Amino acid sequence: MSKQKNVLMYAGFATQFLVGMAICVWLGRWADGYFRFGFPVGVWLLPILYIIKMLYQLVKSVEK
Repeated sequence: MSKQKNVLMYAGFATQFLVGMAICVWLGRWADGYFRFGFPVGVWLLPILYIIKMLYQLVKSVEK
């Protein structure tokens, strides 16, 4: 794979990660407000699950 293609692939991955994290935090804040948790469960849980998903995706892409 060419160097430029690698850079574009990881730039796309980083963009996807940042946008996904923003969406997860927003959804977590909404869920915490909707369910009225005493602790910000959604703000912690959704981004952590997303990080695990993205790490799995990164490992799978590097293995190819």
